[in-house]
Amino acid sequence: MAAGTNALSADRRSWAGSGRRGDGPVRALTWVALAVSVALNVFFLIGYYRAAVLAERVETPAGTAEVIAERLGLDSGQRAIFDRVRAEARADARSYTAEASATVNAYWAEMVAEAPDPVLLEQYLSQAAERNLAFNRVITKRMRTFLAALTPRQRREFVDRVRSRPVLRGRFLMSGG
Repeated sequence: MAAGTNALSADRRSWAGSGRRGDGPVRALTWVALAVSVALNVFFLIGYYRAAVLAERVETPAGTAEVIAERLGLDSGQRAIFDRVRAEARADARSYTAEASATVNAYWAEMVAEAPDPVLLEQYLSQAAERNLAFNRVITKRMRTFLAALTPRQRREFVDRVRSRPVLRGRFLMSGG
């Protein structure tokens, strides 16, 4: 057994080099792999931290507005218009939702009735469509006010972001969904 153990040890030494620092390609590759691994882990941790900070910021409407303003590079005048238009649009959305909820509730109450009245259902659908169209017109006017204050690059970036927002997709005319 002793001869087998010595042969194994000799194989290990020849594979890893002579044991002196800097010998053997495997030792060099080990250090390169270790350095690459550490670098990748550091980059991963930095990315994770930045994503966590950004996610924390966009949990609130004010944080979302801050991120948008930073990404667009808004100056103080543009930022003032953005804040005003955003506040007005949020108020419009709250009003729209409050007004629409009565129609939506009446529609669903009629749908579950023993014999739903098709004329009444059509009336509710028409009311909802008219309200939705009016809301889209108001939001379009507000958005045009803001977009007029932006540079072409900022306009394109803002529109691309609004169109890709999952919360808006398919909800309003402006969402592009």
